[in-house]
Amino acid sequence: MRARRRRSTTASELAEIGVCEQRVVLQSQYGPRHSAPSRSALERGVEAHNEFLEHARRLQARGNEADRRCFIATTVYGEGFETQALRTLRDQVLLRCRVGVWVIRLYYRVGPAIARYVAKSNCRRAIARIVLKPFVALAALMLLWSDRGE
Repeated sequence: MRARRRRSTTASELAEIGVCEQRVVLQSQYGPRHSAPSRSALERGVEAHNEFLEHARRLQARGNEADRRCFIATTVYGEGFETQALRTLRDQVLLRCRVGVWVIRLYYRVGPAIARYVAKSNCRRAIARIVLKPFVALAALMLLWSDRGE
């Protein structure tokens, strides 16, 4: 005779018992019921998760090929340390959070036009260096910090 395997209880279910034991019993018998706003929020969450997952799959499919799109930094600094530091900041910090991914998408839309504008004048390049300096410093500190951790 086979023993029937019991489903384990999640932490969320245990917490729910503390709020309303009857609700847990009803959900186990009839399944969870969600309000329209709750279903909508759940759908948005699933959609955001799938979008993030697809982005990660695209990055993984490229393998070791680095994302070279740093339009403004490349225009201002060329392929120097500063550009590489900003790419590292993008890859290690911005890609790990939803707001960061949003910022990157916005940058990919407007960055090429800004880079073309900056490229037309040495004065504009100098101004862009001043604007980018705090970001380059932050990225360089992160690189130093990550090198110490290894």
